[in-house]
Amino acid sequence: MLIGGLLGLAQTASAVEADAWKGSRWQVVIEESTPTPLELSAAENESFRTRLLQLELLLKCSDVHPLGKKRAEVDCKADAVAMRATPRRPEPGAANNRSNQMVLDDLVSRLQGSVIRITVSRDGRVTTVDLPELSNGTRRESESREMLRRLVYDAVSGFSLEQPDELVEGAEWVEKNSALLRAPTEPATLGLSKTEHSVSLVDGAVVVQGQGSGTFTAPYVPWDFSYDGSFQTRGTSGTTTVTNPGFGGRAAPRRRGRTTGS
Repeated sequence: MLIGGLLGLAQTASAVEADAWKGSRWQVVIEESTPTPLELSAAENESFRTRLLQLELLLKCSDVHPLGKKRAEVDCKADAVAMRATPRRPEPGAANNRSNQMVLDDLVSRLQGSVIRITVSRDGRVTTVDLPELSNGTRRESESREMLRRLVYDAVSGFSLEQPDELVEGAEWVEKNSALLRAPTEPATLGLSKTEHSVSLVDGAVVVQGQGSGTFTAPYVPWDFSYDGSFQTRGTSGTTTVTNPGFGGRAAPRRRGRTTGS
């Protein structure tokens, strides 16, 4: 994520001004290991479970709809989509099942060209994400749409950066319960976290550094899995990383992401 560009966007978008988002383009990439298996379902009767996946989106944001003075809805279109996933079952037959690719192709085709509606707040947070153009007429469609919505929420959560009214050198503030400090694909499990941010100028660029910790409780986590997650934003203007300390266990599901924009 281009930190300088994002902060410039956030400073104007936080005031819910349409020009901050209109015409912007973003490349968003996430790689996740989820606390619980995720069911990837095609529109037809094909599906498989995974805990390891990658999602890449090329977004073009054009329309902004103010919701009062403190929030706005931003409509972005997924111009390009790519997805990879590892089947939960380790057997070679499961990994090479031709229906797995059919499922991924179906999910990609449904997201391709569809609208991703992001609700942003005045202070720079991403509060909700919706896929208004995806069908949910049946239970299967509804469950598949919700699964995609959770993945897209993870992808765009890199835009979320709660901030003060002015980003000036030396500014410091504390952000509580960040959307980044939570279990992947679990939007409702924010838990409790605290991130301390500070602003500095480096070669004329505005750099925000953040460091924090927190805890959360997922709906179901097997005893032999723990979570040690991180989300890194990187660009020519600087790098920001926040990391979860997690809880005890033998394995370490994690999330990594990258967002670039212009």
